[in-house]
Amino acid sequence: MKVETTNERLRAQRERILSSVEKTAGSEFAMRAERFILRQLQSGVRLSAEEIVLTCREFGIIPPTDDRAFDPVFIRLAKAGKIEKCGAVPRTKGHGTSGGNLWKMVMA
Repeated sequence: MKVETTNERLRAQRERILSSVEKTAGSEFAMRAERFILRQLQSGVRLSAEEIVLTCREFGIIPPTDDRAFDPVFIRLAKAGKIEKCGAVPRTKGHGTSGGNLWKMVMA
């Protein structure tokens, strides 16, 4: 019998939540956001997730609910080895939250 640790339960819960968020946002939104994020980072620039999301919105890539719909896109790109976290920056939005992630493209 396998005993599930707190971290495993939290990861599983996070995956269920992200899957629900992604399903609600739809595959068309996710594909457009993914392509646009990669284009923004392809020159080697490092950008915060907030900067990327704001630019996506300026170019019409707007999730049907709220900006948390971008989270599964960032996570999928990171798991695929296409982008990676390269630091943290102070948030410009949100109250009482930790810093935001700084992202860069993984150069092959």
